Amino acid sequence: MRIVACAGVAAGVTMAGLGAGPAFAEEQQNDTLWIQAPYEQAVTVAPDGAAAGQDRDLLVGLYHDNDNFTVTDGRLTVDVSGLAGVAEVTWPENCAPSGSTAVCDVSEIPTTLYGGREQVRLKVHAVAGAAAGAQGTVTYEAEATGGPEGRLVAPHESFATYVTVGSGPDLGIARPERVKGVEPGSTLDVPFAVTNTGDRPAEGFALEMWTTYGLDLTTKFPQCTSTALDGPGTLIHFTCAFDTVVQPGATVGLPAPLKLAVARHALHERFDLSVRPGQGATDLDHMDNYAGLDIEADNTADFAVHGSTVNGKAGQTVTAGFRFENRGPAWVGNVRSGDPAAVLDFHVPEGTTVTDVPAGCQPRSLDGGYYRQRLGAPRYACDLAMYVMPKTKVPFSFQLRIDRVVPNATGTVVAVPGLWAGTQTFPFDPKPQNNSAEIVVNPGA
Repeated sequence: MRIVACAGVAAGVTMAGLGAGPAFAEEQQNDTLWIQAPYEQAVTVAPDGAAAGQDRDLLVGLYHDNDNFTVTDGRLTVDVSGLAGVAEVTWPENCAPSGSTAVCDVSEIPTTLYGGREQVRLKVHAVAGAAAGAQGTVTYEAEATGGPEGRLVAPHESFATYVTVGSGPDLGIARPERVKGVEPGSTLDVPFAVTNTGDRPAEGFALEMWTTYGLDLTTKFPQCTSTALDGPGTLIHFTCAFDTVVQPGATVGLPAPLKLAVARHALHERFDLSVRPGQGATDLDHMDNYAGLDIEADNTADFAVHGSTVNGKAGQTVTAGFRFENRGPAWVGNVRSGDPAAVLDFHVPEGTTVTDVPAGCQPRSLDGGYYRQRLGAPRYACDLAMYVMPKTKVPFSFQLRIDRVVPNATGTVVAVPGLWAGTQTFPFDPKPQNNSAEIVVNPGA
């Protein structure tokens, strides 16, 4: 993920035109079917005299890229022949096994698949006699109905899970559900429990937490320290060490409940947690060591754009600018994707040529496509930072050469969610009518 450097969370994107101009993605429509499966999966050694080791979840799912298409009737083929002598799989109800393979049905396939929401939930355990360090492989293939040609096939031989027999602690935390409609100024209780599904005790555990700018961790632990990861404090990192021993099969909590204060400027917030065994022990399976809580506050942020008016003669170069403003009350941060908080889509006034471009602005063709040269483009896309605070003002100044005087030559600039955004409005903005402005050259000439 781009909010913190502790775990990978991907956000999908869709294809649409930039700003109010003509859509240019129609001829580029495509889609890909993907299989989401862990690269590694640990299982514990079977105890002496036992027929098998303990069952562990192996979660596999399907997703695709383009939400302009509906994708259904997924068929995931799972091949476990590579586990012979190492581990065995128990099939769920939506899988039809035949020998060492099974075809699993996935009726509806989303464009975003968060961890823990996978549609096929296998159980895997070590076979009796498999020693620590033994390794086997599960491979996958998939196809589905939908996409630009009516059928999607996942890239061949691109997905596998390596199952390794091991012994040790395996700590995990549950993934909480997204919280919506939270009142700014309120307090949230965050459930937390750590479970050891390994076969050895964890001699204490380390806990890391991250809060975004609209959250404040009000529970204070003497075992924790905190650090601001950037200047404005948009991300706070907490590092904690607890000496609680977590026995195999046991679940423990913290000395006090986790509480988050939701700030008056909160909007799209994240609270992320990660655990690992103490005393430098290696966790058998790190895939369940992380959880991220999305918190959506019931708040607004008024984005506004201001234009300008300039005058000049043919052959002269003038400075023409526009300014973005977040009037709040909320901050806005794309903490999951890392994308710009907004993109300013600027159409250059008629009769002028851009001779100097501010940082963060990329040239575009008139229909929003690629433009080879940085100067002289008819259109520019100017990125804001990943986040904008309340009362933020961001100016952009262009140098325009007046090639010929066109009375009231008018360029437009509009704030949009992004180049590939599926919508051209911000759902949190109460006044979308002030998201656009004009740059006028020689008014009334």
